[in-house]
Amino acid sequence: MTRPGTLFISLLLVVAAAWLLLLGLPGRRDRHAEFGLPALLHSRSAASLLGIGSPGNGDPELLARAARAAVSLESALVQFAFDAPSAGHLARTAARLLEPTLVVPESDPPAVSRGLGLRPVAALGEHGRELLRLSERNLDRWPEAARRELSVLIETQNGISRLLLEQSAARGGEAARRAAADRVIDRIRSGRLRDKTEGGTDLELAALCDGFERRVLLESWITLSDRLDRFLPILQRELTPAVVRAMKPLPEGGGVPRDLLVLARIEAGLLLIGGVHTTVLPQNGAALTIDLGGDDRWVGGVSIAGAAFLEPLTRVCIDLSGNDRYEGRGGQLAACTAGLSMLLDLQGDDTYESDGPEFGAALFGAAVLIDRGGRDSYRCRVAGLGFGLCGVGLLFDAGEDDRYQTECAGLGCGLGGGAGVLVDHWGDDLYLALGQETGEPGGTSGGAVLGAGYPLSPGQLAGSGLLLDRRGSDVYRAGNGCLGSAEGGGLGCALDGGGDDLYSSGDDSLGSGKEGGFGYFRDLDGDDEYLSRNRTLGFGAAGVGLFIDDLGHDRFLCLPPSQGVGIRGGAGLHADLGGH
Repeated sequence: MTRPGTLFISLLLVVAAAWLLLLGLPGRRDRHAEFGLPALLHSRSAASLLGIGSPGNGDPELLARAARAAVSLESALVQFAFDAPSAGHLARTAARLLEPTLVVPESDPPAVSRGLGLRPVAALGEHGRELLRLSERNLDRWPEAARRELSVLIETQNGISRLLLEQSAARGGEAARRAAADRVIDRIRSGRLRDKTEGGTDLELAALCDGFERRVLLESWITLSDRLDRFLPILQRELTPAVVRAMKPLPEGGGVPRDLLVLARIEAGLLLIGGVHTTVLPQNGAALTIDLGGDDRWVGGVSIAGAAFLEPLTRVCIDLSGNDRYEGRGGQLAACTAGLSMLLDLQGDDTYESDGPEFGAALFGAAVLIDRGGRDSYRCRVAGLGFGLCGVGLLFDAGEDDRYQTECAGLGCGLGGGAGVLVDHWGDDLYLALGQETGEPGGTSGGAVLGAGYPLSPGQLAGSGLLLDRRGSDVYRAGNGCLGSAEGGGLGCALDGGGDDLYSSGDDSLGSGKEGGFGYFRDLDGDDEYLSRNRTLGFGAAGVGLFIDDLGHDRFLCLPPSQGVGIRGGAGLHADLGGH
């Protein structure tokens, strides 16, 4: 039997790791504890690692193992908490979380420009050839350094597209994954997220996951991120106002939007470059879209001139400035199926709207949204804002006072072997995830949000959902299955770094683990208020649920069984360390 001090010492270690997160210090990457994060992410069941199933209510040894896992989890997540991390840093952090044996290069190798390799948009006929001539004239006005780096970025994206196409063809093809993903999204939209009658679909999905080459995807994500980190500073420095004024917009009409400077085809798909005035940027078939400024509309599900284009396997969207509006219609804005999609918005108060999947939503792929500034509003009805299904979805926001809204399966949600991550650095944020039916905590068709990891059906591969809000007085209003909630071998984690926060949630929330799941919630500082229902605030039913609030005068209102309850061989811990 473990000595009484073992659990106390483990909790002190958790506190030490958490203070690194609170202060924003880089810390030392640990070697991962025996029951660390990578092992949890790669196990079909957290139960096998944590020893769930032993008799007793709140077994001290089980809680000690869970505390060590929490230490490893926090020491890994602290890497997301750096100030102004580069796209490459974020990609490497995610890769080390998901594939600990992957050899991650520290910098990208040098590349040689082979020219832009532009071709006309064949669907536009003769008009497309004239647009190519005018586009090349505009690009000739770019300084040599910017033109060279654009060429290298295009060549990198083309190479990754070829690689992903080869991988997809070798392992069953893209069409099967798209069809399976569409069926799951339909289930989520109709409120049947964990429908036990869908076992056949889930077995098919598991087989497709086993054939998915995640290492190749992560390596490609790192390579493309490094290119973007090199390209963006040069683009911002070299494209002075005088250079931009020298470029002439393409003629409007025939489906060409206003203030479009470049429209051409590269191997990966379409290339679009918008000017500094307001414009509309259609995303059907677009592989690389760059907007130099202005308050723009990025529109998914719309084509140039209404033409039909194949969807690219890699997609990059870059917006340098402006208060922009992103309208997702079909999974094209920081969303993908069996591919790689990245969206980087560098400035402005932006609005993101979609029914999903969108905005850091990956199905058999990797999807990344990085918003570096502004007061932003995000709404994705389902499957977005940090969502992974047999893939990796990441949303990173470095602005302030943001609003996030979803109904189900988002805001840091992993399903079916996927991982969903949401990181917010600053501001007093509002998180709304109330479900489709009642509009109240516990909405029956909501759930799997704000740091939640679940399988699609019992016995199938579970996911990992991670939420990190570094600082600010935030409001969280959600239904069931949220804020560090896990089931069926999944991992759900929610960390809040400080501020006077309000948490309003339904069942199975705030550190709740069931049927082999590991749910972990932690708030580091502030006078907080917790309003919840059943099985919350540190509850484990054949699983482990940890709830820790470090500092501040807090208030709790919940229904039993909650607050440190373990049943059926599980364990629950409720630790309010700062007093009431």
